[in-house]
Amino acid sequence: GRYKRYICEGPCSIDSAPQSDEFWFDIDAFIREHPSRSAQRFLEEMRHSQAFHQFITERLVQKSLRRQSGSRSLFDRAVDDEEERHGSSAGGGTTGELGSRARAFSR
Repeated sequence: GRYKRYICEGPCSIDSAPQSDEFWFDIDAFIREHPSRSAQRFLEEMRHSQAFHQFITERLVQKSLRRQSGSRSLFDRAVDDEEERHGSSAGGGTTGELGSRARAFSR
């Protein structure tokens, strides 16, 4: 869910940014503001991969479609609820805690 903060609306002035008709992804800020240096290095390499580009492009298209239909997926609602409960920081809960919540959610 952390990537969602970097989906921006409106015109994009960054040529290399993944974008849809209405939204774009600020990949530079996403990488720069990540709290882990090793994750920053990993993301810097991944930013040029087809898999990462496809992941972000799909999210941009989904956001556009949700705006048009006025709905959100069940998964997005669960992630947003979790962020509200624990804050949007990267350390908002232990792995075991999140794992048990995920198992309960999947039932």
